[in-house]
Amino acid sequence: MKIRNLIRAGAASVLFFIIAVLKLAGQDSPKPSRIFVVYSSAEDKAEFMEYALQLARLKPFGRVDVCINSPALKSGFELPPNSCDWHEYASYNRSVAAFFPDTKLIPFVPEGYISRNRQMLLYRAGVLKELGLNAAFRSNEPRFLPEAFFAKYPDLRGPRVDHPRRSVRMEFAPCFHREETVEM
Repeated sequence: MKIRNLIRAGAASVLFFIIAVLKLAGQDSPKPSRIFVVYSSAEDKAEFMEYALQLARLKPFGRVDVCINSPALKSGFELPPNSCDWHEYASYNRSVAAFFPDTKLIPFVPEGYISRNRQMLLYRAGVLKELGLNAAFRSNEPRFLPEAFFAKYPDLRGPRVDHPRRSVRMEFAPCFHREETVEM
């Protein structure tokens, strides 16, 4: 069985468990103050639709917010030669710049990557609207930027954000104490 199928089965089991517990506790009436925030790492449209249909079953129990900004594909352009676990993990992290990069960042993020991410974001938002679910946007910030960015903007180099024992290359985020970074 593929790992994705195991993940789907696990998510369905958790959803079933939540609904069963709420019903047993007599809490199966709508509760506007109850909010379920769920994340999706679905990489294709059919998988996201299947996931959203399952989550729609939670609507009778409260508001359902689904994060829609998981990247459509990993940021392979950020992986160093002889990659490592940390970079593989970080290549799927969510970031505002993966969808709406500032003009300073555009030269450092491939257009195809941004385009695919935006298409998937719009698709996911449409699915949620159709199903009466809410969209959420979760971001991992500050996100590391390529060394070429800091070569061009050295004053914007901020903290080291990689994992020192797990990464094969040091990675840095922009300094959030700089006004230029805040504007980005």
